[in-house]
Amino acid sequence: SVHMVKTDEILNFKDWWPLSYKKSTSASDETSGRNVPKKDKEPFKLSTYKQFCFSSRTKGKVVVKPFIDGMISSTFTFLKCDKPPELPNQPAYPQGKVSLNLFLKICSTKI
Repeated sequence: SVHMVKTDEILNFKDWWPLSYKKSTSASDETSGRNVPKKDKEPFKLSTYKQFCFSSRTKGKVVVKPFIDGMISSTFTFLKCDKPPELPNQPAYPQGKVSLNLFLKICSTKI
């Protein structure tokens, strides 16, 4: 079934996610220690990975692999703290206001 989304159902993820998650991480968990030389630290490069694994047991951590089902993997932590993040509850748009892109999509589907 199709559900027409109302403006008050669109939550503000843009302002929510930086409270709990890092925008980027400087090095993988395996290479983030002080004893690892800077040249050996592995940065997170999204385009170099083919497989991303998430688990509810390790919240905020992403295991990446350069090849699907490959043997080499790295772990990156994006969660800022150990407590689980709360879901956003603030609407993205104040009552009666709609984003221009959403408004144009609604208008074009009615024509």
